[in-house]
Amino acid sequence: MNHAGPSYPGSQTSDGPLNVRGRRRRDRKAKCDDLGSTFLNLEGGGILTGTGFDPTPYSWSFTATRSTLGTLVSFTMDEAAVPEPTSMLLLGSGLLGLGLWGRKQMQA
Repeated sequence: MNHAGPSYPGSQTSDGPLNVRGRRRRDRKAKCDDLGSTFLNLEGGGILTGTGFDPTPYSWSFTATRSTLGTLVSFTMDEAAVPEPTSMLLLGSGLLGLGLWGRKQMQA
């Protein structure tokens, strides 16, 4: 994302893909708030794709604040957690097997 414009408090948005080490990020929306020389917020989200992986929705945030005590910088990235159907099937079949085994033990 490039900030193209004058330096004044406001917002700049950018839409488009970004390639990082063979992975492709398609940001649905990225927002830049430059509220002065001591504060910067960047936030956005989109779909992360890569060869052999399912498209994954995510959101990210970058914050930088400068004060007399120093500079504080933080970056966070959250992705939507989705359980795998195979893992759920394996867990379910294991619990079913334990239940049937317990029932057989009680009848014997």
